[in-house]
Formats: sequence, C-alpha cells, structure tokens
Amino acid sequence: MLVDERLHMHNSSNLFTRRYQTMSRNIATRLIHAALFAGLCTGLPAQAAQAPAEPSTQASTVSLVRHTAQGLVKGMLEEQGRTQAYLGIAYARAPIGELRWKAPVKPALHAEVLDATKVPARALQIQKGKPVGSDDCLYLNIWRPNTPDGNLPVMVFLHGGNNQTGASTAASYGKALAANANAIVVGLNYRLGPLGFVELGALKNGTAEENSGNFTLLDINAALDWVRENIVSFGGNPKNITLAGHSAGGRDVMAILTSPIFKGKFQKAMSFSGSQTMSSPEWAEAIHTRAFAKLAVEDGKAVDAESAAVWIKAGGEDVRQWLYGIDAKRLVRLMSGARIRMRVFPHLFADGKVLPSKGFAVYDSAADARSVSDVPLLLLADKTEFKFYCATDPLFKDWVADKSVMTDAYKHAQYAFASGYGSQFFGYANTQQSAERISRHTKSPIYVASFRWGTEPGIVGEEMAFVHGSKHGIHMDFVFSEKKFDLQKKYPNAYRNEGVTDLSRLVQAYIGNFLHNGTPNGRGLVKWHPWSSVKGGPTYMYLDADANKANARMTTYRMDPKKVFKAMDADPSVKPEDKAKLIAKVMDGRFFSAPLDRRYGNPAHIMP
Repeated sequence: MLVDERLHMHNSSNLFTRRYQTMSRNIATRLIHAALFAGLCTGLPAQAAQAPAEPSTQASTVSLVRHTAQGLVKGMLEEQGRTQAYLGIAYARAPIGELRWKAPVKPALHAEVLDATKVPARALQIQKGKPVGSDDCLYLNIWRPNTPDGNLPVMVFLHGGNNQTGASTAASYGKALAANANAIVVGLNYRLGPLGFVELGALKNGTAEENSGNFTLLDINAALDWVRENIVSFGGNPKNITLAGHSAGGRDVMAILTSPIFKGKFQKAMSFSGSQTMSSPEWAEAIHTRAFAKLAVEDGKAVDAESAAVWIKAGGEDVRQWLYGIDAKRLVRLMSGARIRMRVFPHLFADGKVLPSKGFAVYDSAADARSVSDVPLLLLADKTEFKFYCATDPLFKDWVADKSVMTDAYKHAQYAFASGYGSQFFGYANTQQSAERISRHTKSPIYVASFRWGTEPGIVGEEMAFVHGSKHGIHMDFVFSEKKFDLQKKYPNAYRNEGVTDLSRLVQAYIGNFLHNGTPNGRGLVKWHPWSSVKGGPTYMYLDADANKANARMTTYRMDPKKVFKAMDADPSVKPEDKAKLIAKVMDGRFFSAPLDRRYGNPAHIMP
C-alpha cells in the first residue's frame, strides 16, 4: 500500500469557495478574468492583495501591425476576439547548412509586412515512427489580450517532449491564458534531438558556447534576447519576464536557472513537472558516438560499429563534413523513444560554460549558489505522474488496451505498484527534491503545488482514475483552458462539470498573479505559502476539484524516501520476483529514478 499522506490544513477551502463562487456569479464573464488576474498582491506573500488598475474591457483600437527589429508583422484575433495572435515570427535564422550546429544567428530583415497568422512548422522530430516538421524551426508565437493595455508581464513557454518531440507554437498554447491572465504568452520552437543536443568531438570547432553541444539552450537564449528587444512593441514589459516550461521544458528551466549565460534575462520561473537533470559530457559522448556509428556504417565510412566509433572519436575534418552532410531526417531518428531515460538520449550537458560543470551541485554551497538565477520559482507536479508512462510501457500497454488491467486482480496489483510508488518518486523529483536543494542557499520564495484532479473515480470514472489518474501533463488542460488534450477525447464526460471549469479558473488565477508580481497570492484565493525548510512548516498547495467547484488547501506534507522504500519492500500485493522486475524494467533509469536506482542497484545515468 502507498504511504499515507498526512495533511495539515492551514486555511479553510470553504472560505475560498464562498468568495470565489460569489465573484464568479456577480462579475460579468469578461471582468471575471480582469478581476481575478489583475487583483494581485503587493509582492509580499503575507500581505493582503491590493488590486491594480483593471485591464481595459474596450475592444482594442490598436492596429494588429507591430514593429520588430526585423520589420513589421501583422497578426490576427483569436478567442472570439479576446486575444491578439502573432504567429511564426523568426527569432533566428534557419539552423541549416553550415548553421546546423552553430549558435543561432539573428534573423534577416524583411521589407514586406510579415503575415504572422500561420502556425509555423514544429522542429524536426519523430512522430508515429516518421519524421515530421522542419529543421527550419526557430520561430515563436506571441499572444496578448485584445486591449490597449501595455507594460504587461510576459511568460516565455518551453514545451515538453523529452527535448526530442513537441512544439510550443501550436495554436492551442497561449490564446486563452493571455486573455485570462492579462499577460503576454510567448511560445518557442527550438532544435530537438541530436540537432539540439549533440556531444561529439568533431563538432567542437566553434565558440565555447557552441562547443557545449547545448544548442537547444542556445536557441532559448536567443529567443529570450529577441523577446527582451522586441516585446515592448507588443505591449510587454521586458523587465517582467517569467520563463516557464512543462516536462522537458520544465527540466530546461531548472537547468537554465544554473546557467551563467541566462542570468538577468528573466525575473521569475515556473517548472511544471520538470526535475533537475543533467548529463556529464564524457558519458554523453560515448552514447552519442555509438548512435552516430550506425549511420557511419550505413554510409560506408566503416565496416562495423566498433570501427565507426573509433573513426568518429578521431574527430577529423572528414568526420565533421560527413556529419554536416547527413540528412536531418535521418538524424532525428537517432536515440528516439527515450521515454525519460538519459541512457537513451543524454542531453543538458554540464559543459562548464552554458551549464556548470558541477551540475545542480552548485546549490550545495553558498559560494557556488551565487552564480545561479535567484528568482521567485513556482514548481508543480501531478499526483500520479508516472501513470502517463506506465500506461504505454511495454509491460502494461496490452493490459491497458484490452482492459485486463481493470479485470485481472494480479495485473491490477502490478500496475498499482509501479504507477503508485513510481509516481511518489516522480512527484518528489519534480517538486520537493528541487525545493529543498535550491532553498538552502537562495533567498527568493519557492511555491510548490501538487495537482490532484483525476484520481477520484466518482468524478472521472473507475478506468480513468486507475489507469491515468492525475497523470504527467494533466495540468496542461487547466493551465491553457484547452479542449484538445488526449484524456478529454477519451473520457469526455469526466470533463463535463463545473468543477473542471472552476479549477481551470483557479489555476490560471494563481499563475496570473505569479506572472504579474512573483507571488501566486491574490484577492479571494487561499493563501499560498512559500516552501518552508522548517519541520512542520508549509510545503505543498494541493489543487483539486469535485464535480461542482475547485478547492485549494495548504499542507505540510513531505515525502520521506526511506519510508516509501520500506513500504515498497513490505508490500505483499506483488510477488518478490515480479516486484524486482517492475523495479528493474519499468521504474529504472527514469529522470526521477536516482534514489530507486541507488537502492536497488540499477545503473545510474543522471548527474547527482
């Protein structure tokens, strides 16, 4: 059985509910968003919220043509006219040809007005076994409220997908949140897979930043520079930028917080389901070399993988020319399907220039911690994160497909064991572990949330609650008010209640406040206390909803890994031999698995 979470309530959720429902009933729909997301704190978490001027509710008379350093761009209206959208704006030149593995170059000027109404291609990646997208991918989208307001806070958002798949510039991102939070949302595309992270000696002939191999991070850095230079033209405040990300994007945010090249370029950060993960360059080079060796054999550069690896490691000019000549669609097939395992696709290299050579150990001493970006931070994890990966794991996917995981008691028990204990460690890595480490030698507040909707059978149904629950990424439905994510298609009835709508309002209220002032707290909301290192002090804000309303409650819960290990070892629901298989084959080597791997002797693949 799972370790019991003993909750200690600091605030009454009933008080929040009464205030929130009253606000929702009495304020017109357009002003709900204005009041909720503009009624912000003064910046001190313990003080009462003070509402600034509300955003204008008049239709914008501002032209949809905006000026950038490269030329004029023309956008369009979305969200029934509530949001202005500017899509497919280049923040750097296409990283193709000799720019493939180089730092981003500033985009070219354009004399014509750019039609910024079309969603750009996603970065080249593998989807359903086939390459999709384009290596011409360094584009961003901008969404802002359709009001005359200026000096708005800016959220720059990094997508999920293991830094191998995904896109932040899909039409689903930003358009609702921008209007609801009275903020600007910027979504980025950037290089992925071995086009974004590559550790090979033959490519170390550029600047120190380029030699790091962290090209995805260099793209994000260039995008932040573009935003800081141009966002005033879109009504944004370049001195009030929040860098945010989900999953791999959240891990990128966590790594960027340690990076000297990013310091001073953003004022706040949010990581949704993103843990602290880096790879040592030496270990990564061995894996990347083996992956590229397969292509070298295919291209006749060597007779077998072993000799191909020797040739690649020699790093001659012939190797470099061959690397630049490989079709990009072949490259993105390398190391694909990593499923949050660094041993398959190591990335985020602790190179000593873009990322510190000590990795996240820079937080372990006061002297080293002075080099990090010490900014207000919001961390969020989903309660049963690991169910996202369990449902499609080779061991379980057929059971899920034929529903025997719901009808066979022993299959049910094995799934519960892996997904339950795995989720505890996944959530721990994404929130508590980072909060405890970062707070040792930094001063800015850290706000931590556990998103728990989806686990109640009475709300979402037995199958959804058990197989998926509050899976990795389920919060995205609520952050962006989107109706296209997978569980909404599979279990539409679970989402057809007022509680879901109210929870989305609540999540966006907290996020909107954080974007504006660096604290999630605001008028009518349950007080969200920063993470406390004091025993018995506040830790998690729990976010959930019943069928009718959202609820938020502050807790003092902390996971104790030793107690969880003890519970795992004593758990009688799974036979010892099957328990060992689950630990070694399903729960091993993941981004959250370092404590598990150390205890049970699995190979470690992430820097401590």
